[in-house]
Amino acid sequence: MEKRKDTVQILETNVDDCSGEQLGYAIECLMKAGALDASCFPIYMKKNRVAYMLQVLCRKEQQEMLEDIFRETTSIGLRRYEEKRRILPRTFEEIRLKDGHNVTVKVCEHHGQKFCYPEFETVKKVCEETGRAYRDVYDEASAAAGGYYENL
Repeated sequence: MEKRKDTVQILETNVDDCSGEQLGYAIECLMKAGALDASCFPIYMKKNRVAYMLQVLCRKEQQEMLEDIFRETTSIGLRRYEEKRRILPRTFEEIRLKDGHNVTVKVCEHHGQKFCYPEFETVKKVCEETGRAYRDVYDEASAAAGGYYENL
């Protein structure tokens, strides 16, 4: 599997007067609008004010539209810059659990080793339908995708 390289835009701002709920809503809006990723990091600003840095990764063609979503925060400005990144190739597999439920698993390879990451939404759905613990479903799906199913 060959590694891909591309360029992304980084948008970020520091906010010290924005609630956690408001930042969570902003991240949901950014992701629904097509951001590749959105995260908040705790930081200290001038005068030792506790704050958060909201950071968004996006494609260049999405940048302007995503900048408009920053209206959902108390930001009065933002930084934007371009970064290069390397992406591991991945595939998605449907894994059937022992109870018959399906989980989507992201599979990638790095340094000759296979890694399997069950997708949150499908694990969550199985948990809601069955009452099973999240970690139980996640571990079973990961083991099944990695070929270790018989050891469960």
